[in-house]
Amino acid sequence: MFVALLLLFYLISFQAYANPACAVCTVAVGASLEIARRMGVDDAVVGVWAGAFLMLLGYWTLKWMDKKGWHFYGRDFIILTSSVLMILFIYISHLPYSPKAILIFWLDPFLFATICGA
Repeated sequence: MFVALLLLFYLISFQAYANPACAVCTVAVGASLEIARRMGVDDAVVGVWAGAFLMLLGYWTLKWMDKKGWHFYGRDFIILTSSVLMILFIYISHLPYSPKAILIFWLDPFLFATICGA
């Protein structure tokens, strides 16, 4: 019993070489988003999956940039933030376009727009 427990602790102490963001998992998460929506899964759950998918896309982008040797200040933060902010395009598509004249410019007050169908 003691030897088995000692062997278990010995095996746990090794560094894991598995990649938690494998390419197959990334594709599976991306494919399951639309399937989950069509099956009636709550949008909150689909939103968590979408955020995880976009974060994985940022992770893979950083790995690709490492291979190319592209390093610059704030690279990780910029890439991961921009990959998660891509979800804003979904919400922007639901906003009505209603430009208003402000002085000499025609501007769309998207911050004050209402969501269609709400």
